[in-house]
Amino acid sequence: PPGVQIPWVSQAVVVGAGRIMYLSGHVPFDEKGQMSDDLETQLNQVFSNMQVTLEAAGTDFSSLARVTVYIKDYDPAQLPLLRQVRDKWISTATPPASALIGVDALFIPQAMVEIDAVAVLPD
Repeated sequence: PPGVQIPWVSQAVVVGAGRIMYLSGHVPFDEKGQMSDDLETQLNQVFSNMQVTLEAAGTDFSSLARVTVYIKDYDPAQLPLLRQVRDKWISTATPPASALIGVDALFIPQAMVEIDAVAVLPD
């Protein structure tokens, strides 16, 4: 809320009334069930898959309130690439709250990235 300062919070998104949609386990399979072995391609595929889900619900990336990115064997040197790809899909003017979590493994060995998100659907 305006005027409230919470110094320990690095990101916060205030959303109005609406229906909540949880997007879970978005993974980098393409429409043929294939998965690239390139992180940038996997990231773009995950966001493309999320776009399909959001459009099916009648919305787009502007409805995202929260995004969690899981990266297998995360290396901080990957951060510029992650931000570059994310910023092609998500507005930098009004980004959702987000987190990046490095993990040892994902659901299959070939997967390098998985994304969970929360969207607030328009009335």
